[in-house]
Amino acid sequence: METMISLLGTVGSIISVSVSLSPASRMMKVQKTKKLDEVPYLFLLLNHLCSLSWATYGFIGGYGAIMINNGISTVIGHCFIGWYHQIKGDLASYMLVYTTAIFASALILISFIPIDIIGWICLISNFALYLGPLETSSKALAEKNPNYIDIFIIGICQVNSLIWMSYGILVQNNFIVAPCLFGAFLCAFQITIYVWANNWFPMPIYEKLSKLLANKK
Repeated sequence: METMISLLGTVGSIISVSVSLSPASRMMKVQKTKKLDEVPYLFLLLNHLCSLSWATYGFIGGYGAIMINNGISTVIGHCFIGWYHQIKGDLASYMLVYTTAIFASALILISFIPIDIIGWICLISNFALYLGPLETSSKALAEKNPNYIDIFIIGICQVNSLIWMSYGILVQNNFIVAPCLFGAFLCAFQITIYVWANNWFPMPIYEKLSKLLANKK
């Protein structure tokens, strides 16, 4: 059992860091095009806040794998948000306001907030994180345009959810299991939209789904 927990924690840590790195290709593209509306900014922001809360939870609760991977993800997320604001042209304001707020929040969490409350904060932030990509998925659904969905980000989030859900089950921690189960369903939903927008469904399924969506409009 301990070996399996350690293995899942290690694999989950690697994949979690990969989730944080996944926006890199899109950011490099936007660096050239300056089309900031193609950046899943809400995902970047929520992923950063979620990583910060989980890193704090792991530190206080003694979950080494959770603390390390989310600590790394927090730093990566901070860099991506800074990159976005560098393209936008307001990096100085971002560094002054947002960075100060983030470090103050981390200090408050570590110093004053009980671990159960931090667990609930992690739970809520995780739910919000998985809802974040729906910002662009709704556009993909409305316009039937798969370009709004970064399938690499969604795919790796799906794998990440399943691995950490398994980890949570083994360590018997519902704060870990619940958001990961929710995330797995949401990722599957967004993958379905992506497949539909690309006309990759078998024809009978595609026709029924198209009619259903047309009726809802």
